[in-house]
Amino acid sequence: MTANGIIFAMLKKGGDNEKAEEMCKKLYELQTKVFGTEHWATVLTKHNYAVSLAQQGRTDEALPIFEEAQQIMTRVYAPTHQVPNRCAWWIAKIREEQTQKDSILKP
Repeated sequence: MTANGIIFAMLKKGGDNEKAEEMCKKLYELQTKVFGTEHWATVLTKHNYAVSLAQQGRTDEALPIFEEAQQIMTRVYAPTHQVPNRCAWWIAKIREEQTQKDSILKP
């Protein structure tokens, strides 16, 4: 299993998101140095990092990372690949939550 596979399994099981965040951050830095930001593995790690933040309720931090990852994914992955779709799903979910939160806070 790859490092990203291990991290994804941790996130999917609802495991230790803080540990997954730490692992993603270190792996992303390493992959950026070795492969560059446009490599499929690097952008997948970026996506997993954003998932770890979102699952900790840190959606304000996660959203711009998802948006950056999605832009790269549309160039790196085939249009029918599931990873860009997952990224788009997270973006839509966070924006919907923000809209609901904003409508509750408005007088």
